[in-house]
Amino acid sequence: MPRSTPDSPKPRHARWWPAAVVAGVVLLALGATVGLLVAPQRPPQDLAAGADPTTAPATVQEFSDSRAVTLTYRTGSDVPLMAHTAGVVTGMPDALTATSGAPVVWVGDLPLIGLATTTPLYRDLTLGDKGNDVQALNAELARLGYDAPQSTSFTTVTRTAWTALQRACGVTSPAQGVSLSGVVWLPGASVQVQTWTFALGTPTPADGVLGVVAGGVESASVAMSDGSPLLTDGRTLTVAGVTIDLPPDGIMLDAGFLAATIGRTQSVSTDGVTYSRQAQGTIQLATPLTVLAVPPVAVFAVVGASGCLQVGQTGVPVTVVGSSMGVSLVTTGDGSTPSQVAIGTGITVSGCS
Repeated sequence: MPRSTPDSPKPRHARWWPAAVVAGVVLLALGATVGLLVAPQRPPQDLAAGADPTTAPATVQEFSDSRAVTLTYRTGSDVPLMAHTAGVVTGMPDALTATSGAPVVWVGDLPLIGLATTTPLYRDLTLGDKGNDVQALNAELARLGYDAPQSTSFTTVTRTAWTALQRACGVTSPAQGVSLSGVVWLPGASVQVQTWTFALGTPTPADGVLGVVAGGVESASVAMSDGSPLLTDGRTLTVAGVTIDLPPDGIMLDAGFLAATIGRTQSVSTDGVTYSRQAQGTIQLATPLTVLAVPPVAVFAVVGASGCLQVGQTGVPVTVVGSSMGVSLVTTGDGSTPSQVAIGTGITVSGCS
């Protein structure tokens, strides 16, 4: 049998055997990989899905039911301050304020004294005159600290008080009676003038109008900002930090509240022609409710605002009063405050008693 030499060709099976081994290993690895990909993956023991919860916590909260409202203010007509004398202005007021019992302006070097009488002065008054205007003069002199009678008559006591007021205002030769040419009627004890209509050294205005006082605030009507009917069931109103009881009709007449909040208003128009003064505020329950905060899914058999909660094996009637941060706020019919309520499959009753 001939002997093989190094240069002799190797047998055929010796050439393909190593390639077959490599191909087999590749196919085996590929099969294992595909098996891993298609085989169902089991989650770790601690990540396996658990049973759906059947109860949820219920927490007690205070509920004031705060709601946004808009106030629309009603103001009276503007009031002109009238001078009943003609002459050159020789002294100007220091500010846009006119005060009863003090000079408003100086004309011909004489002060025109402001008087806030409840009945506007419409005639000259002297000793012996009677009427509502005299009574109003006596009352204002007394309010200013002068000894004036509570009377409808212009008496010697009235004259003495009026003389003393003139001297306090710088009049060196006081008149014995009240002349319209020496006074300016004011609609309030201290009023803010929008602007003076005269200047130093000029004649008093031909129409007699020294300035105009904006009409005072008479009332404010309250409306829900979202357009819904106004809630007035035992609520308070807060505007700019001022809180007051909300009247049943939603019309605010309290002078202190109106004065304290008018400065927070803005001029608003809905048609571009007429404007009104409005402010934003909130209304809230004067006495907050004690409510339960529960998941919305805990409330079932809902009809309007009424529904049920299951506590233990009992259906408890509730009233839904609001919602907050993803929970429903309810009050229970029996006043109870359970700490756990049923949800999901834990709800096994169909209604409540």
